[in-house]
Amino acid sequence: MLTIREGSSLYYSLLWTTPAARQRFIERLHLIQSLSTTLEDVQEPQVAERKIHWWHEELQRLMEGTARHPATQATHDSMAEQQQAMACCLAILGAASTLRFTPPASDAEVDTLLEQDYSARLALLAHALSDNDAELDPQRHSQRLARALGKHERLSRLPVMLHRGQPVFSTEMYQRFGIRPTDLASHIRKSETQTSDADDVTAEPASTLDAIAVVVDKPARQSLLNAAIADAHHDFAQALKEPSSRQHYRQRSLLPLWRLSILRERQLALWTRRPPDLLRERSTLTPVHKLFWAWRHRR
Repeated sequence: MLTIREGSSLYYSLLWTTPAARQRFIERLHLIQSLSTTLEDVQEPQVAERKIHWWHEELQRLMEGTARHPATQATHDSMAEQQQAMACCLAILGAASTLRFTPPASDAEVDTLLEQDYSARLALLAHALSDNDAELDPQRHSQRLARALGKHERLSRLPVMLHRGQPVFSTEMYQRFGIRPTDLASHIRKSETQTSDADDVTAEPASTLDAIAVVVDKPARQSLLNAAIADAHHDFAQALKEPSSRQHYRQRSLLPLWRLSILRERQLALWTRRPPDLLRERSTLTPVHKLFWAWRHRR
């Protein structure tokens, strides 16, 4: 089971949340991460097919109350016999498969894939918080917010994803800046591939010895990263202004998702002002800043 790290964005997002809803949220997030990362280390399509088939069977077992995986067992009480929840899980699994073996050619394809993936995630998490079955409909959730959340996570996990052979960005974007995925991967610190995928869960510290790759840098590399940061920040800023999003996610039961979105937007605003080299470093908001923004949106 995931442990939310004290001082992380998730930690402050879940403040003022009832213990039952908080536990359901963490259990649901564990399931989402298990589904979305199941193919990241897979290189052979045949292995991927077996893993996807196993997950299809496991999700059916979840519906029937005979789940085997710890993540599905933990969510049984809140998801059993919920066909819409199963559809959301399958959407996440499908997006993971497409990303792993059919890299998107255009930015528009990336946006569509992120919307499919993260609107399903929003639906599962909103249902966990509210216990309202209507929230399981992905169409009920903001596509722009889903896209923004996906872009933030992609940037936060950039070294890990590149190390595992995923291009992350579209072919169109690489061509626009005249570089290749290997130009990004060659600049990753070794320690970046050994730590947790994000700052929201606990991880063992990793050594930084021999961590810096000795390669010739290309100025376009940082330009691409800066453009990706600006694009993600723009999507967040627009999503948080949408009247429908404000009305929906500022409901009391869904406020943790609203606070998380606010903190993600503030993180990207920091990166926009002071662009980090996300392949080697990651600046974060201080706990005081996170608490301030979470408190402002506590209700």
